[in-house]
Amino acid sequence: MCAEMVVAQGEEAGGEALECLKRGYVKNGAELAVAAPNVEGDLTANYFPGHSAGPSPQILSDCTRDGFGGGGWEDMTWPLPDGKDSLEDCL
Repeated sequence: MCAEMVVAQGEEAGGEALECLKRGYVKNGAELAVAAPNVEGDLTANYFPGHSAGPSPQILSDCTRDGFGGGGWEDMTWPLPDGKDSLEDCL
């Protein structure tokens, strides 16, 4: 597990967090968790599993604290940019 992070609204995880996710992707096993307030100020947590099980990275979003949203979990894939074959290429 990479470090769990809480960032300010509009701020992104970077540096060591992305390096940890990259190492986990290469070794097939890490997860990055980043929590941030949404536009309304409710905390949403996003989990980025670092594994190579599919062609596109997965994002799990915990929106259970989002009073203005659906209030559940969302499971999404993160499309890779054109010309990229893996998350490692992106990082």
